[in-house]
Amino acid sequence: MLVLHEINEPHISHGQMRIKLKAISVNSGDARLRSLNVPGPFKLIMRLSMGWKRLKQPILGVAYAGVVEAITSDNRDFQIGDRVIGHLGLKTGTYSEKIVVDIDSIVSKMPNTLTYNDAAAIPFGGITAQYFLKKVSVNPNHQVMVYGAAGAVGSMAIQILKNQGYHSVTAVAKEHHHGFLQQLGADRTLDYRQNEFKQDTEQYDFIFDAVGKLPKEFKKTKLKANGKFLTVGGFDIVKEKKEDLEELLTWYRDGKLQAVIDSEFSFSEMVAAHQHLDTQTKRASIVVIL
Repeated sequence: MLVLHEINEPHISHGQMRIKLKAISVNSGDARLRSLNVPGPFKLIMRLSMGWKRLKQPILGVAYAGVVEAITSDNRDFQIGDRVIGHLGLKTGTYSEKIVVDIDSIVSKMPNTLTYNDAAAIPFGGITAQYFLKKVSVNPNHQVMVYGAAGAVGSMAIQILKNQGYHSVTAVAKEHHHGFLQQLGADRTLDYRQNEFKQDTEQYDFIFDAVGKLPKEFKKTKLKANGKFLTVGGFDIVKEKKEDLEELLTWYRDGKLQAVIDSEFSFSEMVAAHQHLDTQTKRASIVVIL
């Protein structure tokens, strides 16, 4: 259950800064934490680390955009008034008007042309996609499938793969998302609900399951010999890095990456944002504006 509370303004210590948030994203990870419901092997680990019956850190959210409003004297990288974009990594807490972050955390200055709303839509999907795709050596001639391509992670993965020079990227999602995915750069599109997906004879060098839901029988039939399978639904925990955020922002500045927003809600509509998330009908990111 999501409940609005008033809390004390967070104070900064050595090596930290306080950020007044302007926009945040609502993601699948937030929904899992809200319900303490995660797939298979992660369930016990998450409950032990995050809380057995209730969350130790009850404020959800990891991706944000905002403006620096307080810094410590040792801060040489940021100034009050800087527009910033960031990701809290394994921590949570962006469902709040203000947050405190370490100067050396995953936070960067925003490009001048990037809006707060668009900025909030980049870190979660972009950094997650970066983490998994970097497990595979780049080979533009390889055949690639992204399963669950219309989500926050999948839609970023399509763009990243095309920026890496891949010539054959197949996006798997519901048919009404196909035009959107082609616009992002997908070379082929398939609807996982239709026979075209089951009967697809293409063999792939690697498959990225961006939602952790690819049926097991397809992992063997659609991969080439020695092909690689990557999934957000396995044992691997994403290790977020600032360099990945910086690379995403470089692509944005060069016009090679776009933030994609499904819908926008006000902070007071957070429950409605989660209800929309739970319908599993969204494409890319849901953004909440503060």
